[in-house]
Amino acid sequence: MAGLETGVLAALGMLAYHWLGSIVGGVGICQHLERLSVAVFGRQIYQVSMALAASSGAALLVFWGGVIGAAFALGSRGKWAARRLLLLGPLVALVWYYLAYELWLPHFGRGVYWVAPRRVLVLGHVIFGLLLSLYPRALRRFRTG
Repeated sequence: MAGLETGVLAALGMLAYHWLGSIVGGVGICQHLERLSVAVFGRQIYQVSMALAASSGAALLVFWGGVIGAAFALGSRGKWAARRLLLLGPLVALVWYYLAYELWLPHFGRGVYWVAPRRVLVLGHVIFGLLLSLYPRALRRFRTG
């Protein structure tokens, strides 16, 4: 459970980074999330509403963040030092970036391949990985009650 919680919180941190990047970059605040949603569900999601497109994009990020957090926790099982996890977290996040944005979306996505500039996506995933590496603190908190 601690890995799932850490993954979801790390995904929320990545969402905050994307929203801040949207504001600073001068694009729509939910444009990245809408494009991610369109890449997965197709352009018909816009027929319902743009708010649904943005919220489903956010839900996708949070869902996959939780899945990756749980897998990260199962893989580490609390046996690695915090310093090693500090390096392993961003590495896992960059593997997620590569699989999602370099392999899956270009081949199976529905029309929108780049939801944001590459450096924004890479930095967002590195932030996710750094937050994911906080997993041992969450595990200690779960164990102590």
